[in-house]
Amino acid sequence: MIEGIKQIGEIVLKNGNIDFLKSLTLDVPKKINGKIQHIVFIDFDLRKKEIIFDFDEITEKTSEEYLWIGNADRNNPQDRFTTNDVKYLLTQTIPNLIDLLKDCELKKKLEEIKNIFFIDLGRVKGRYRYCIETKFIKDPIDRTEELLKLIDKPLKIPVEIAKTISKYLKEKMNLNKNEIQLFTVKINGKTLINNSAYINYLTNKIIEQLFQEENTGICSLCGKDKEITANTTRFNFKFYMTDKIGFASGLDEKGFYKNYKLCKDCYKKILAGEKYIWNKFKTRLGKPLLVIPEFLFSTIIDSEKLDEWSEYITYFFNSAKNIEGLKKFENRLKDFIEYEDEKNNFILNLLFYEKGQDFKILHLIKDIPPSRIDILKRTQNKIHDIGIRILGGKDTDWYISLEKIYYLFPIRISKGNPVDYKKILEFYDALFTEKPISYHFLIKQFVGLSQVYRFERFNNYNIKNYRTTWESGLTSAILEANLLLLYLRNLEQIEGGEGMNIENLDLKGDIKNFILEMRYSEEQTALFLLGYLIGEIGNVQYSKDNPSKPILRKITYQGMDKEKVLRLVNEIFEKLDQYKSKSDGKPLRYHNEKIFGEMMTLFGNLKDKEWQLTNEENVYYILSGYAFATYKAIKAG
Repeated sequence: MIEGIKQIGEIVLKNGNIDFLKSLTLDVPKKINGKIQHIVFIDFDLRKKEIIFDFDEITEKTSEEYLWIGNADRNNPQDRFTTNDVKYLLTQTIPNLIDLLKDCELKKKLEEIKNIFFIDLGRVKGRYRYCIETKFIKDPIDRTEELLKLIDKPLKIPVEIAKTISKYLKEKMNLNKNEIQLFTVKINGKTLINNSAYINYLTNKIIEQLFQEENTGICSLCGKDKEITANTTRFNFKFYMTDKIGFASGLDEKGFYKNYKLCKDCYKKILAGEKYIWNKFKTRLGKPLLVIPEFLFSTIIDSEKLDEWSEYITYFFNSAKNIEGLKKFENRLKDFIEYEDEKNNFILNLLFYEKGQDFKILHLIKDIPPSRIDILKRTQNKIHDIGIRILGGKDTDWYISLEKIYYLFPIRISKGNPVDYKKILEFYDALFTEKPISYHFLIKQFVGLSQVYRFERFNNYNIKNYRTTWESGLTSAILEANLLLLYLRNLEQIEGGEGMNIENLDLKGDIKNFILEMRYSEEQTALFLLGYLIGEIGNVQYSKDNPSKPILRKITYQGMDKEKVLRLVNEIFEKLDQYKSKSDGKPLRYHNEKIFGEMMTLFGNLKDKEWQLTNEENVYYILSGYAFATYKAIKAG
């Protein structure tokens, strides 16, 4: 994965150091507590000899546009034209840069600013020797004399100047201190952050700070013998622990150099690659994730095509994520033909993460060939066609997409966040990497899913019921769970599914087709038919005035052993006689005689055999039959 980040960074950096610095930019909130945030411009007009203040709203592009990469460390001279602390720009930044920059046009302009707008406090040495004269501010507010009285208390001078500017912005521009995030410098109306001398200085400064220990060795990425560092604290994606000696080879403070070290070129490429990936390759699959491509061979992708290619990668991945993504990809396919032909030249890495104050990696799925995603999509389409054929419904129904799968796994929620997400991430890992998946693990998830719907525990889980009732939600979820098992069997990733010989079953075509397609065994078929009859009884018990179905209380959702199942069979026989069809008033047994007979034959055949299913499987297949019968009733209105 880190090689893929480097490759992206290498393409990005062909545009020069500006993209490297943009890779370091920090996020800026557009609103805080409902208040719109702003950037303030301090414009030194050398022609009019005025300091003019102006402002603009923070946008998603502000950080990159004005190169907000944070302030210099407190032990180093402040040297950033964009800052979140106005004191620096009013006192030390410009004098510092005059000393730090090589001879250039920018340095001359800064010297001119210092000579016109700054006062030399003389007796104050170091960083607080110079400060602006407030008399040059448009609509002047001259406090020079007051500030000179503080000459023996130099630390108070920048504080008092900042207070003056805050008061000025409030009175003249109605801009409160809590509505300002950033300040930046202009000269004669032009910002300075794109100045090449400034960009090159800042790039070298940042890199030199990282490599100040002057260690040499073999770079872990390019394999060349160069000046190296093991300091990866600048990286946003935390690949390695770098603050615990116990994780270092040899258990000493220099040990990280034996684990992972980078040269200057590779370091810059990774930083630039990280930023680009963060901006262009973000999506979501239950949890936020980054789709990180990695080239296998030489590539036709250059800096001019990178944005278009990144769009293709996102559309391509999302085409397997949901039906909407598939349609968008198909609509754009003619734009992506060139990149479709390159699919054998890259692999994908999926990095699931959480981002609060820190970036936390949750799970990494490595080295996924695009052909695997194509296989998943083809299988999704195949299962969708089967679902439409045996169940009917709209064209968008029964599409077992990657996103749909997430909502078939009950994941507990605490304070709005999933807390047991590992099982779904491990499932996705197995799905993408063709590892075997436990059938019994899936059945356990589906039975848990039924409990969420049956007892309406939606506030505690990731499951949201988009149907009109919990029952219609449960019906769809259990049928989708059946299709997911079929999907995985088509991918040959779960055991079982040999199916029984159904030729001799005397059943209606739709029921028979469902059993055939789902590849049910004799035991599973017997339970499915039992569930179907429960659904028939429930449909008669239901009315708009009395929507409860007492028959459902006979199902123990935590699990049912064989003896409980057989007791339920006997009760169902009585209920089929007790309840009458709404269509003709005849007992339900009259309309379901063949189904009941086939069910009893199957249970009779299994009487002397060892029961192969678990208690949870018993519940799942009963619910499958119930869902099938209920879905038919819902469709019929």
